[in-house]
Amino acid sequence: MLENDKKAYELEKKAFATLTQALNKDIYHQFSYCKTTKALWDALVARGEGNAASRKSRHDLLKKELGE
Repeated sequence: MLENDKKAYELEKKAFATLTQALNKDIYHQFSYCKTTKALWDALVARGEGNAASRKSRHDLLKKELGE
C-alpha cells in the first residue's frame, strides 16, 4: 500500500469513527448500512433535512411565524 493510500485510509477510519461515536445508540442501527464516511454523512444530512414535503412544511411554518 502506498504511503498516501495508507494516510487516506487512516483519515477515513478516524472520520467514520468520529461520526459513529457522535450518534445516539438508539438511532445508530438505522445507519449501519453506511460503510464510508461520505455515505454516512449523506444519510445524516438526508435525515436532518427530511423529504421535500417536510422541508416545504417547515418553510411554510417559518414564513407564517415571521408574518410573510
